[in-house]
Amino acid sequence: MTLSHRAGRRRTAYRLAGIVAVLCFLGGCGGASKIDTGGFSAKDRKAAQNALATLGKTSAWQVALRTTLTESKLPVDCAVHIERRKPLTFKLFIAWVPDPTVQSTVFEGQPRADVWLRAVIGPEGLRGPYSLRLGNEHSLTALRSQYGDALEKPVDRCALLANGTFALLSSELPPPSADAIVRTTEQQHSRAGVDPDQDPLGNPDVAIVVTSLGHQHYQLTVENTSPDGHINDFVWKPWPGAKLIGITGRSSRYCRLSGGMIACKRRLSAPACLCHPGGSVTVDFTATTPDDNAKPGATRHGFVDSYVWVGSITLVPYIIPAHLGRNVPQ
Repeated sequence: MTLSHRAGRRRTAYRLAGIVAVLCFLGGCGGASKIDTGGFSAKDRKAAQNALATLGKTSAWQVALRTTLTESKLPVDCAVHIERRKPLTFKLFIAWVPDPTVQSTVFEGQPRADVWLRAVIGPEGLRGPYSLRLGNEHSLTALRSQYGDALEKPVDRCALLANGTFALLSSELPPPSADAIVRTTEQQHSRAGVDPDQDPLGNPDVAIVVTSLGHQHYQLTVENTSPDGHINDFVWKPWPGAKLIGITGRSSRYCRLSGGMIACKRRLSAPACLCHPGGSVTVDFTATTPDDNAKPGATRHGFVDSYVWVGSITLVPYIIPAHLGRNVPQ
């Protein structure tokens, strides 16, 4: 065989090897990673599924389920975004937009809350840096401001499953069955759910007590009874007929008057169990009421029908137990 023949064969072999390499890169072969339409590789998908499985063991799944049922709507968005590559970190973002014609809130002129849930988790799971957050917004504009880059590639969609987990929806993965996905109350019973925030008996996330101190001075105590986590801020609407005058004492450092209501930015720690409240705050304020000028012996209406709107909650990375036990997180 001549040198020219050998050189020709080598060139042919190199060309074939190059073609095979390109085909493997495009279509996947020999264990190569196949990129899905969202930009996730097989390694990304596996890591994302592990992250979602971890989040399913926290309060995030319970919050997502309860919100879906009470809003009577499936999430408008459920996305898993790669926040950064090194270390591989994912951001789960879920948003709910209710039908404002179904039921208005107790806050006059306001539709039911637009709700978002954001969870950021890295390769070490709950042993490393993570963030779990829930928020209620008064408008779509405020809700959209929470999205950030959640829907930008690389991103895959997700779904809330009835078995207590989240599913990654990828063009390279078989989809979950329709029966496996959580259905809304309306889908199950042909009727809308009832948002607990609309119940005159109160918000399940807080317990409130209003005490009269006399001479138009009052005291509001708010306790965290949330099954989800730490309350970061809230708004309290007084009872009908009451007009707030001002906030007194040290309460003014973290609370202010806003639109005839009291708005507070104060962290109320999560309860250790659902059998006892967690953190609390006391707010001193002055107000006028229809009872101020009531004659002796006249009917006094008290403080019935005051309400709290919880703005945001930092979710805890565990399920808050119903009763105290040996392994209750502190």
